[in-house]
Parts: sequence; C-alpha cells; structure tokens
Amino acid sequence: MSLVHLNTAGAGLMSAATVEAMRGSIDGEAGQGSYETELQYADLLGHGLYERAAQMLNAPRANIGLFSSATEAWAGILSKLEFPLGCRVWVSSFEYAANLIFFNFLKQGRGVRVEVIPRTAQSPLDLDLDWVRRHLGAILREHPAYYGVDACQSMGQLALDVRDMHCDLLTGAGRSFLFGPRGSGIAYVSNRLLGDLTLNFADLHTARTNGQVRELSVADGVVIEAISAPDSDEDLREVAHTFHRPLAADGLIAQAEDDEL
Repeated sequence: MSLVHLNTAGAGLMSAATVEAMRGSIDGEAGQGSYETELQYADLLGHGLYERAAQMLNAPRANIGLFSSATEAWAGILSKLEFPLGCRVWVSSFEYAANLIFFNFLKQGRGVRVEVIPRTAQSPLDLDLDWVRRHLGAILREHPAYYGVDACQSMGQLALDVRDMHCDLLTGAGRSFLFGPRGSGIAYVSNRLLGDLTLNFADLHTARTNGQVRELSVADGVVIEAISAPDSDEDLREVAHTFHRPLAADGLIAQAEDDEL
C-alpha cells in the first residue's frame, strides 16, 4: 500500500527542482570540496535567493534575511529587540508553540506580559479571513507597537505583500508550502523595527573584518567591511562598542530602497 502524504503544513514533499539542487550541491562537495562548491553558488547564495524572496513578499532586498528555520528567524530577530520591562505581547489563541517558548523566556527575564487576544464562541479562527492581518497592520502602525506575522502556513499558498500588511516582522519556513528543504527560513524586517534592533552576535558567515568596522548592512545578520587594522587599544574599544549599538544608528545600516513600507 502506497503512502499518501497530506501533512504539507508540517513539511511538504520537496519539489523535483529542490531535490536536483540539493543533489548537485552534495555531489559538488563530495567531488571538489565544500568551499569550492560554495563559490560556484556564490551569486545565488549572496544575491539570487534574496532577490526571489524579496519579490515574493514585495519587499526591498535589503530587508530580507535567510535563516535555518522560521523559528530561528523569529527568535533571532526579536532577541535583538530590547523589550521594556513589563511590556505587553499579544498573541492569538492558536500561536505556534515555538513562538510561545521564546515569549516565555522574555516573561521570565524581562517581566513581559504575554496576553492572548480574546475571542468568543462566535469568533473562531477562520482560515479564509486573510484580510484581518492587513487591517491589524493599518491600525497598529499608528501606535508604538510592533506587528509580527508568522506566515509559515501561508507562505507559498497565499500572496504575501508586506507593504499591504504594514507588518514589522514576517517569517516563514521553506519546508512547507514552498516545497523546499528543511533547514531553511525566510524573514522580512521593516525599517522601523530595524532601527531598534541591536547587534549581539556575528560570526564569519555574517562578518568580514580585519580591524575597524566601517559599515553594517542587513542581510541574514550583518556584513562588516574593514578598512584597516586597529592601531591602538582605543580603536579596538571602538570596534567592540559598535557591536552594542542599534543597527540603524549613525547611518551604519544600509537603507532600504523605500523609506516607508
């Protein structure tokens, strides 16, 4: 008896194009080495994927990030936001468990109040009401609140337009209705939210430096371009200080193509 796969919401069957691309990458790494294979895909990894994700979400390329999962994107981005002590986070009664786990850490560490948006027996979740998120975004943009959308179940199924939604954060997984591999996630971050994020981590995948930091730009983390080696302890302290400043401070962040989303 053959198995019929219906759990695309959890993890969809990879498309033929996905399988072919993964096999090509694995064969390349086995035959010539991983770094050499990475160089062959440099344009796709550094530009093509970001461009396609930006087109899918109607977003500037500079506001797109790639991650190993939607959960990593959600938690990794929000962990760079300084939540005020005792602030409120509103979630739906159908919130994804991994998102709630992150907010629970904030509750324990920052006294954040996690509140469920109330509903009645006459107002259950309606999967056809995709206009709700647009109206929420229009309302919230006039208030000192950030609006995040977990789009794992709509990315690849519904048209997603971050300009129309007025959201500050949108995340999704590649493994579901995009029919990509596990270990892939996409995020959009608005300029408004970017201005309040503080860099608290960088590695060799997201940073290049031989000394002083010259510029930061948004991708899946931050790109650091070096101009020279530090000449003194003061220079070293300035480099270290930069890693604790808001990402958009003093023009360090590459501005998106449009000032307002």
